Amino acid sequence: MSARNRLRLMVTGASGQVGWELLRSLAPLGGVVAADRSRMDLSDPDAIRRAIRDIRPAVRVNPAAWTAIDRAEAEPDAAAAINAVAPGIMAEECRRLDALRVHYSTDFVFDGSRAEPWTEDDEMAPLNVYGATKLAGERAGCIHCAATIFFGPWSASHSAAATCASSTISSARQRPPSRSPI
Repeated sequence: MSARNRLRLMVTGASGQVGWELLRSLAPLGGVVAADRSRMDLSDPDAIRRAIRDIRPAVRVNPAAWTAIDRAEAEPDAAAAINAVAPGIMAEECRRLDALRVHYSTDFVFDGSRAEPWTEDDEMAPLNVYGATKLAGERAGCIHCAATIFFGPWSASHSAAATCASSTISSARQRPPSRSPI
């Protein structure tokens, strides 16, 4: 791919486990900008808007999340700011840029009652603050247009999650975005 045709990709949560894998796996697709906390504070709506407007990505990949599940119960507003409010702001800004959005979610949006893997069509019923804020983030991120959503226990395979994102981005112009479980 020539330098002129390379995509500009933005990865939020770049210092996290999935973010780190994404930086490596997405590099062949284009110029990847790592948006970690020092570059974009997800608890600050104005900082989110500034960062996206400055970076101007063609693709924004969001694996960032408040993942301290127990702390989310004690600090629901902080968890909601990052998991629920930030994805909506990012989606709005990316819509203005006509940028593709890839958003990571969690199996915590479900009630945990099944022994078999969840599918994207299963009813969501989070049992805790973390799951509820992640579900709110999915909904906020999808208000402005379709987003690609991934479900799964990321601790099982961060590289699989990154590879799936890379494949999704590579084929995104061939078909409309969808919710893809991994």
